Amino acid sequence: MSQSRRASGGETEIPDSFLNATTGSLRLVNTVNWLAHALLSEADAETRLGNLLADLVKGPARAGMTANFLLGVRRHQAIDAFTDAHPLVRRSRLRVAGAYPHTRAIIIDIFYDHLLVRNWSRHCDQPLEEFIASVYADLREHRDRFPEAMRNAVDGMLREDWLGSYRSVAGVTAALERVSRRLSARRRKPFALQNSVGTLLENFADLDKDFAEFFPLLRAHVEEAAYPQDRVERRVPLGAAHVAARQSPKR
Repeated sequence: MSQSRRASGGETEIPDSFLNATTGSLRLVNTVNWLAHALLSEADAETRLGNLLADLVKGPARAGMTANFLLGVRRHQAIDAFTDAHPLVRRSRLRVAGAYPHTRAIIIDIFYDHLLVRNWSRHCDQPLEEFIASVYADLREHRDRFPEAMRNAVDGMLREDWLGSYRSVAGVTAALERVSRRLSARRRKPFALQNSVGTLLENFADLDKDFAEFFPLLRAHVEEAAYPQDRVERRVPLGAAHVAARQSPKR
């Protein structure tokens, strides 16, 4: 079981389960990172949490999760697979590959969430602050049902506002620093992914264009994959579904 640890500055470290060694590179398991996974979910709280937190629940721990949570896990996996294979994402990674050949996937994952924040109104009718608050409300409501390591990471997310941290370049830098500390400890050599911020800003216009082309394709893929023929009647646009769910009166 992965553990989340405290950094010297008091921040919660990225748990080991978020980091995965792959052939020739290192990558975060959540490809488009936190905010996009939360957005590309159904309105049901457990499904959304499964999508958001899939990488915190591994192996036997999943046996104790609900069917809706596991549906969210499968959605998470579909998002990752589509993203990793897409040429637009690969193009973005190549834009920073020169100095960061083995960590470019991590860097782009994080920066894509920054670009999502900057273009939020194009992708979700609900204001960003309200959306983040609704996700955090779900996390607080279900927190005590999670395994300990998962609760630790959730507590860190709530305390340090991980979903909201991508609003600014400073937040992106801080996220890259957190990942660098985790990688340095695990790989026993120094990482400084935060130094990539200059390269990201130099390529900002091209990365923004890549993301603007890619995200609607990802969303369409997820919506299509999420609704087999026997569930067509449940079709609700992702993101907008959260607004409807929160605004519907309780009976």
